Amino acid sequence: AVTLEKMGAVLIADGDIEPALASLEHALEVREEYDPVGRGTAIVLEKIGNALLALENIEAAEAAYIHSLTVTESLALADPGNTQLARDLSVIHQNLGELRLAQNDPEGALPHFLADAKIARRLSAGDPSRIEWAEDLIASEDRLGSAYWLIGALQEAEQCFARAYLSARKIGTAETSRAQQRDAASRAAQKLSLARFSLGDAIGALEAAETSAEDLRRAGDMVSNLGSALNNVAWYALFVGRADRAAEAAVEAIALEPAKLAYALNHAHALMFLGNDAAARELYLRHHGAVVGDTTWAKLVQDDFATMSNHGIETPFMAELLSDLEGK
Repeated sequence: AVTLEKMGAVLIADGDIEPALASLEHALEVREEYDPVGRGTAIVLEKIGNALLALENIEAAEAAYIHSLTVTESLALADPGNTQLARDLSVIHQNLGELRLAQNDPEGALPHFLADAKIARRLSAGDPSRIEWAEDLIASEDRLGSAYWLIGALQEAEQCFARAYLSARKIGTAETSRAQQRDAASRAAQKLSLARFSLGDAIGALEAAETSAEDLRRAGDMVSNLGSALNNVAWYALFVGRADRAAEAAVEAIALEPAKLAYALNHAHALMFLGNDAAARELYLRHHGAVVGDTTWAKLVQDDFATMSNHGIETPFMAELLSDLEGK
C-alpha cells in the first residue's frame, strides 16, 4: 500500500492524475483488506478525494472525503489526546469546506470551517510555542472569516480576521520571523481593516493598517507590503478626518513604488480633502486613460467617489471632476 501511495504521489506531481487515481485506489483496496478503519485508510481516501477533485469529479471526491472523515472521527474519538489525528480531522474538514465553496455553497462550507477552527484553536492553545499549530490557526481563522464574509456575517468575519491577525502578527514580528510569515501578517491586517471598515469602524480599520505599516517599516525588507499598508493607511485616514495623514502615507507609499497608480489616487483624494483642488485636479486628470490592473483609472476614481458618497462625503468638486473625466 505504501509503495502504491508513493507512486500515486509521484504521478500527481507529474500531472498524471488518472493513473495516480488508479494507484491510490489499488492502495485503498489493500488498506481496507487489512485495516479498514485505520489512519492509513483515512489518508488514502483523502488523497483519492484530492485526485477526483483534480479530475472535476465533485460527487465522487465528496464521497471519498466523507468516508475519510467518518474513519478519522472514530479514531479521534477513541484517542482524544492524539494531536496527529486531530490535525487529520482538521484537514478533512478543510477539504470538505473548500469543496462546498467550489460549489458556491458557503453556508454548507461553514460547519466544516467551524470544526476546523475549533480543532486549530485547541491545538494552538495546548502548545502555544509550536509554530505549526499557530500557522494552522491563522489559516483556519482566515478560512472561517472568509466564509462568514461570503454569507454577509460581517461581525463574525471581523472576529475571525482579528484572531488571525493577532496570531500572524505575533509570528511575523518575532526576531526569527521569515518573509513569508511577515507577508501573512500584512495580508491578515488588510482583511481585518476591510472588515472593520465594512462594519463602519473606520478608526479600527486605520489602527490595523497603521500597526501593520509600522511593523513592516521596522522589518525593512518588505517594500511592496509596506507600500500596500501605507496605501491602506491613506485610504482609511480619509474617512476619519485625517487628510493630512492620508497625504503623508500616500507620499511615502509613492516613494517606495512610484509605478503604483493606486497610491497616486489616494494622494489625489488627500489633496482634495485638504482643499488643494488645483493640485488634486491635475493629479486626477494626469492619469486619465491609464489602465490599472483589470480596470481603468477613471473607473477607480468613480468607484472611490461612490464609496465616499455612501459615507456621506460629497462635494461639488467631485461632481465636476467626474464630468471632466467623462469628457476626456
